[in-house]
Amino acid sequence: MSRQIFKAKKIFTKDAVLENAYMLIEDGIIKDFLEHTDEDYVDFSASYLAPGLVDTHIHGYGNMDIMDVKEGYLDGISKGILETGVTSFLPTTLTASAEQLDAACALIGKEHKTVTGAKVRGVFLEGPFFTETYKGAQNEKY
Repeated sequence: MSRQIFKAKKIFTKDAVLENAYMLIEDGIIKDFLEHTDEDYVDFSASYLAPGLVDTHIHGYGNMDIMDVKEGYLDGISKGILETGVTSFLPTTLTASAEQLDAACALIGKEHKTVTGAKVRGVFLEGPFFTETYKGAQNEKY
C-alpha cells in the first residue's frame, strides 16, 4: 500500500474549502482530509489543491489539432493541457467530410488508452449534427 499526505493552504472539495489542511492519499485514491498529522507530508502550504478540470470541447493544443490525424498528436494534446489544469477531455472534431471524421475517430480510438497526460473520456463530434438553418460559421457542404 502506498500512502502520501499533502498539505495545502486551501483544499477544494465538493462540499467545502479547507484551510491549512492535509489530504491523505492511499494507493492513488483520496481517502481523507485531516486537520493535522504527525506523519511526513509533501508541503504545498503556499498553494491550493483542487480537482482537475474537464474540457468537453477542445480541438487541439500547442499547434496540434485532432483533425490533422497525426500519430502522437493526441498524446501531445493530453500532455499539454495538463498545464492548464485539465485532467480529462473530449477531443473535438471540426465540421468535415465523413472520411476526415472517420480518420480522426479511428486515430482517437487507436491512441486514447495510451495518452500520458489528461485522459480521453470520449469524442465530441462537432459537425455532423448542425442543421443548415442554424449552421453558424460551419461549412454547409458537410
